[in-house]
Amino acid sequence: MDPNGNQRSCSTVNWGTSSINLEISLVIDSTCIVTAGDVGVADIAANCDGLLAYGEINVTPAVDKLQVQASLEKPYVGQSVQFTVTALDSQGDVVTIPASTIKWTTSVGSLNPQTGLSTTLVPNQLGTVTVTASYKNGLKTALKTICVRAPIATIEVSPPSKTLFVGNTVPLTATAKTASGTSDF
Repeated sequence: MDPNGNQRSCSTVNWGTSSINLEISLVIDSTCIVTAGDVGVADIAANCDGLLAYGEINVTPAVDKLQVQASLEKPYVGQSVQFTVTALDSQGDVVTIPASTIKWTTSVGSLNPQTGLSTTLVPNQLGTVTVTASYKNGLKTALKTICVRAPIATIEVSPPSKTLFVGNTVPLTATAKTASGTSDF
């Protein structure tokens, strides 16, 4: 509408940007396609018969790879483990991504597919568990494998008793054992 309230027609929309980080590559009617050239904020303007509108495009680095971390590398059966993911660009710098773009899966046990929190990894099973973080429906994925151990049932000190003379030393060893008697360490 013009200042008098009359309907205005728009014959052609002209697009422009003053940013070297943005290239307008294709214009079809009132739509344009922009291509990001570098990281940063770029302003864009549309002009139609003297009417102007402005927009802003925030260009972020592309995710090159993911790294998955576990709060525990060797949890005991039934322990909770928090998995986190770090996104990196091609230079190895951290890229901030929304948590909603990551989906989590696990080879065994249960895992919250949105948060990566494992509330019960393996209730009654020892062995390895592989957790996968998938970015934007599989565009990038990363794996983390952890080893689930049996809980420690007892710990023994060896030797259990020793007499020493003043100034002498003796090495002691602590051995943790599972309920089945196997050494955990």
